[in-house]
Amino acid sequence: MWKTCNILMLVCVFVFNSPAMCADNDVSNITVNQSDGYLQVLRLKNGMSVVIEEGRLEPRSIGSISVKLYRDIDVGDFASAVTFVRDGTIINTALKDNLDAGSEIAITTLTAGSGQFQAIHNVCVTGDVVAICQVAP
Repeated sequence: MWKTCNILMLVCVFVFNSPAMCADNDVSNITVNQSDGYLQVLRLKNGMSVVIEEGRLEPRSIGSISVKLYRDIDVGDFASAVTFVRDGTIINTALKDNLDAGSEIAITTLTAGSGQFQAIHNVCVTGDVVAICQVAP
């Protein structure tokens, strides 16, 4: 009995320490666009990560967009977030400016229905803060 348990434990150690199980979990620039909603992770030049996603459990055609900033996403070191209303689905995100002083991300949405209108939402990252970009008057 003990011999069988020891063999099983040894097999588990080998399986969970295999190269496939210990592969680098790099999350830079991952995009998932499925029926569950849009999700993207962008790695900024300063090493921080931005998670952009449509609200979970919301209809794809309307709802919210969340933009979350992490100092280190691998350990969950959360810094800031902003959530705003969305009319349509996210079809594209673009890192417009990726500077050490700050970054700007353009999020493009497409409305449902025959109009197929596009809207661009600009989000700014400055230091440890993410916010909707202010438009100059």
